[in-house]
Amino acid sequence: MTTSRTPRPPAPVVVLLALAALAAVVLSLAIGSRPIGLGDVWGALVGQVQGAEATVVTTQRLPRTLLGVVVGAALGMAGALMQGHTRNPLADPGLFGVNAGTSFAVALVTFTVGVSSPGLQVIAALTGAASVTPSSSSSPAVGSAEATWCSSRSWAPPSPPC
Repeated sequence: MTTSRTPRPPAPVVVLLALAALAAVVLSLAIGSRPIGLGDVWGALVGQVQGAEATVVTTQRLPRTLLGVVVGAALGMAGALMQGHTRNPLADPGLFGVNAGTSFAVALVTFTVGVSSPGLQVIAALTGAASVTPSSSSSPAVGSAEATWCSSRSWAPPSPPC
């Protein structure tokens, strides 16, 4: 009896991708409206350089870069979870109805209450996304072949399992 194994990328590919990510982080710290040399960036990170450039690196570019890395990792993990949950490599938030819930909540708040503040629209969007998510994840068909089949057949009339 043979077992099916998930193919893994070769080690050199993983190493190259890690080096590329590290290079992107370093370049994010060095490149901006005013370029700062890599030596000055390193000096600012370890506390050897003081001045305006060190302040820019430690108070603006470093938090921006770390936030970008964390948000990117979170989005990647969310995508992987959606694809694993539905067993669909093309799964996205639209499959769960998150986009529709977000859009509906923003439109509802904007046109009924007259909210035009971006902060309140973000709160409405998060509320709309959160209100739709439990209903889509509690469906017994989500994650099954029927849910994937039904979502891929949005162009045709629904078949009986849908």
